[in-house]
Amino acid sequence: MLAVDHDDILGVASLKYREMDIYPDREHWLGGVYVPTVHRGRSVGSRVVENVAERARSLDVSTLHLQADRLDGGMYGRLGWKESERVTYRGREVLVMERRLL
Repeated sequence: MLAVDHDDILGVASLKYREMDIYPDREHWLGGVYVPTVHRGRSVGSRVVENVAERARSLDVSTLHLQADRLDGGMYGRLGWKESERVTYRGREVLVMERRLL
């Protein structure tokens, strides 16, 4: 998902398949969420995340997962994502979250 304004990229997010290899049973993931600093604070991140979730729902994905660097869940918690667990993955502590879509 790409948010643009003319030639300016406002933010991105991706629907991914099997993002974390330690969870082979968790197939669908939100990943690659990025909003350039200059565009933060304008709900761009929330909008691209919600657009990916809506696209996944249209593909009959029942649950989306994500890994967050912020251990408090940040924006994702505000958008209804729930903490699954905290793990050390590839040398970093991350928060694994999920959201039921169907």
